Amino acid sequence: MDESKQSGDFIGYVGPPELHDGSIVQVQESSQGIKVSVQGDDGKPFVIVFSGVRNTSSNRPEGMILYGLAEMKEEGPGRKFVFLNWDEKDAAKLEIIATDFAVVGQ
Repeated sequence: MDESKQSGDFIGYVGPPELHDGSIVQVQESSQGIKVSVQGDDGKPFVIVFSGVRNTSSNRPEGMILYGLAEMKEEGPGRKFVFLNWDEKDAAKLEIIATDFAVVGQ
């Protein structure tokens, strides 16, 4: 599926199972971290809060249908989290390097 998974950088899927087939509603950055609002596959909303954010890379992530949230190998401090897009031809993406995350509102 994803080139980085094929290269051996894939550690595993993280987060709740409702991420699969869910969609990103909103991404909010603040001094306290990044909040990603998601509508789960069951239609219920929840938020994933990333703390200790070191870096982020995104391209119009709102509306992206998710395959899942993967943790990838990362050099240096922090963990790399990649929201995997179901549509491999779509350029939408969201990657966050942070120390940790928590799921709120489930």
